[in-house]
Amino acid sequence: MMINQSSPTINDTILRGKNSLNFLRFILASFVIIGHAYPLTSNLDSKIEFISGMAVDLFFCASGFLILASAQRGGALSYLWRRFLRIFPGYWVSMLMILIFFVPVHLFFVDDARLSESSAVSYVLNNFDLYKLQWGIEGTLGGNPNATWNGSAWTLWYEFVAYLCLMPVAFIPFVKKYQKTLITVLFLGSLFMRPVLEFMRPVLEHVDATTMNMYWQFARLAPMFLAGSLFYIWGDKIKINQLAVWGCVFITFIIAAFYLKGYLYGFEILYVYALLGLASVIKVYWGYRNDLSYGVYIYAFPVQQVLISFGSEQLHVVINMLLTFILTLPFAYLSWRFIEKPALGLKRLVPSRF
Repeated sequence: MMINQSSPTINDTILRGKNSLNFLRFILASFVIIGHAYPLTSNLDSKIEFISGMAVDLFFCASGFLILASAQRGGALSYLWRRFLRIFPGYWVSMLMILIFFVPVHLFFVDDARLSESSAVSYVLNNFDLYKLQWGIEGTLGGNPNATWNGSAWTLWYEFVAYLCLMPVAFIPFVKKYQKTLITVLFLGSLFMRPVLEFMRPVLEHVDATTMNMYWQFARLAPMFLAGSLFYIWGDKIKINQLAVWGCVFITFIIAAFYLKGYLYGFEILYVYALLGLASVIKVYWGYRNDLSYGVYIYAFPVQQVLISFGSEQLHVVINMLLTFILTLPFAYLSWRFIEKPALGLKRLVPSRF
């Protein structure tokens, strides 16, 4: 396909121009509501449940691009500090909100719910560091098809580990010198993670299910994250072509809809181009300065669960989606306005040279 030489590049539009990436990330967070509505309301035969998995994949594509770009703007300690501020304050407050707001509301309206105080305490202690989360609180959500309070939080640990794994390439001088080559090699190598796990399946039979699931999720998400990073390092050479962008958007949707295993063997490149290209060509700047995507992502699940405990599963599943979206927005806004944005304002506490 011939590309106009005057076309802007990915880095021109995403890093040096105004774009719609925050709006698209908000849309992706909203897609997660759609995907979760079906299993949470026991509508397990949905044909569009795949949309939440696609949204998570695209989130990791965006993160790989944005985080490697961020790593170029300071030292290792300031990088870690910024990444900590972006994930943990908002997450910790959402966890406390589950205990001090969502659980009490649930207990007040559901007669047979009886909170286990020890389980509530362990919920905070076990979920503090994102690793091996405690999903439920004993005595709550017993009448729901799923007793998990925040099933979306599972991706946050993989996200933070990805930040850590990127550090050698971003900050060790003699390694950073070969950043383009290393990121390219790492992406190509990540495509072999699933085949290696498949080959080693007999050897790994003794590994517990939780750990094995962790391996499989790394095999799914690492190529997505690295594909995003790949687009950052080569972004000054990748042109935006509207026909190619819309073609990749269509292909991404088709792949996600009909290939549900989540292992794409190189098609992650199309995902990244679809997302970053679409953020470049559409002109929707809602959310450009106020990023509600994280708030929607971490609050939609508990909102959805409380609605289901009230009986919303007896209504049409679409009603549950709409109510969840409407009721999640205030929490997302408050999270951004009073937690996430002020937390990000603390990033200068660690100077960029560190």
